[in-house]
Amino acid sequence: MIIVLENQDFLTAMDDPYLAWLATRGTLFTNFRGLFHNSYPNYLAMVGGRAFAVNPWISDAQIDLPANQQPPVLTIADRLVDAKNYAEDYPTGPDAHTVTERGWYARRHVPFASFASTQDRSHIVSVGADVFDPRHQFLIDADDPEHFPRYSFYSPNTRNDGHDCGLEVASDWLYKFLTRFATTSAAESTLVVVTFDESADREETNRIYTVFLGPMLDPGVKVSSQALNHYNVLRTIEDNFGVAPLADGDGGARGIEGIWKLRAILPTTKALTRPEDSTAATER
Repeated sequence: MIIVLENQDFLTAMDDPYLAWLATRGTLFTNFRGLFHNSYPNYLAMVGGRAFAVNPWISDAQIDLPANQQPPVLTIADRLVDAKNYAEDYPTGPDAHTVTERGWYARRHVPFASFASTQDRSHIVSVGADVFDPRHQFLIDADDPEHFPRYSFYSPNTRNDGHDCGLEVASDWLYKFLTRFATTSAAESTLVVVTFDESADREETNRIYTVFLGPMLDPGVKVSSQALNHYNVLRTIEDNFGVAPLADGDGGARGIEGIWKLRAILPTTKALTRPEDSTAATER
């Protein structure tokens, strides 16, 4: 499961108390970089494995990538057909994938909306912003092994991802989301990737906060200085499921190594929940 927050430098993210604490619960990558400025091409590359021809200055100049293009445009859903993009406040109606912005929703943060092969409701799932709502479809799926996808991309709305309301709001949302996710059955066997799309203000190095969380990680590897980017995450997912890369970006990247347990996965949800959270998870 990949969760993408918006537009913060690595050091700024690490100054946030919750993100700094979360980094101690899994593996923190200290040399992880976004691929591009601005946001939109990063989102496309995360699921499509390459750079796409978009306006480098205007994120709202969005594109539709046809399924019949030659060479074909592929996404991770062509390799893992059950892949889903859960999107907060995703619009209703048959034209939902063409809506650029509505309220807190932004299409550019929902990468499956830009590919013809993933624009249908079997791949994009609308969810609400309240993670404690019992009707929240992502969390319902996460408690049902038959319906939880092997690959999920979670797009918070522009309030919860920090784009419109800042890092403190995004951090608070992430705390609530991961606390709630930790109670589901999927948490016992899911790798959670928390990352940012890019650094702030077109900062040159594009160094961003990225942490992996989950029971398959070696608990002795808390920090990794490997030089990585979004393509390495995609390649790691492909290698894990034994499927071929999609394009030159992920095809030329290596899977992430040196952070995994070598033997049986030991179920635990403690990596996502602080000891004092057990009775106050809904109160923060």
